[in-house]
Amino acid sequence: MNSPDRPHAAKIGAGVWRIEFTVPEVAVPVFEAAIEAQSLALSVFPVGPAAHRRRLVSAIMAERPNPANLRALLDVAAVRVGIELPQADIAWLPAAGWVERSLDLLPPIRVGRFQIRGSHHPPIGGPSSLCIDAGAAFGTGGHESTRGCLMAIERLAHSRTYRRPLDIGTGTGVLAMAMAQLFRAHVIAGDNDPMAVDVARRNVARNELGGWVRIREVDGFGASAVSRGGPYDLIVMNLLLGPIIVMAPAVARHLTDDGRVILSGLLRRQARTAIARYVALGLRLDSRITAGEWETLVLRSGGRAKRHLVANGDGARRQMPVGQGERGAAGQSDI
Repeated sequence: MNSPDRPHAAKIGAGVWRIEFTVPEVAVPVFEAAIEAQSLALSVFPVGPAAHRRRLVSAIMAERPNPANLRALLDVAAVRVGIELPQADIAWLPAAGWVERSLDLLPPIRVGRFQIRGSHHPPIGGPSSLCIDAGAAFGTGGHESTRGCLMAIERLAHSRTYRRPLDIGTGTGVLAMAMAQLFRAHVIAGDNDPMAVDVARRNVARNELGGWVRIREVDGFGASAVSRGGPYDLIVMNLLLGPIIVMAPAVARHLTDDGRVILSGLLRRQARTAIARYVALGLRLDSRITAGEWETLVLRSGGRAKRHLVANGDGARRQMPVGQGERGAAGQSDI
């Protein structure tokens, strides 16, 4: 599944070229788009004090980029967002050096009750401690979209438990494992990227959660492993706007009448589009978590109203105004 900062699958061989530069958080999507086609992997890491909201963009390329071409790409992006041209550092990294560099940029993270570390860090301890190695998959808890999902999962646990969760676009498996730990429930987790599936399975084994989390290579809801496991009382999707919109009817069909949906990987300007699509299918907005430029949405099933809209066609639109759904979040504080 496409997720924010999901590296492209690639054979690294003897080594790679690394390009790094620092930009304001709000500018990251524009700069990612500028160099994505030339990159084997793209990752984003926070740098400096949190209040400064600056991000280190780290791109891995198979061939040494032409400095003039790279400068032109970055210059176009800088003009679009109205900032000065960032200074890019170009360096050759042996395969081992790339791994070490990635590990250096992934310190232990705490999100609510969840404590997440890489295997290169000593154990933290505690009932909600997870050991995650990203490899070629997205989801270490460092990105705002993953953190938003973890926060939403913990908030939902305050009012009830969930017995049949589903994680679509699982990446490293971190969200599926967090749900298994928190709810002591069997979780189905799927991804269409075979490398991510391999990473997630190794992380599940590393955390001794093989009896609770089943990782499947699937493309959305079409696979029998997903369709047979429903309906689900909690569906989590940390993806991009495109697949979130495309899969909306399938989400509504596979959700229980009292179920919840967590949507993340959305920029703030994209949230209204996602809300409108799911409200048109009978869901209601419960709450939203804002972190920088990223938004995490929590929606609830509309029960019989949801069943009626889905049964009468996925194109039933605007049966409930978007504003009505958003009023359901009144009093919720953004974080």
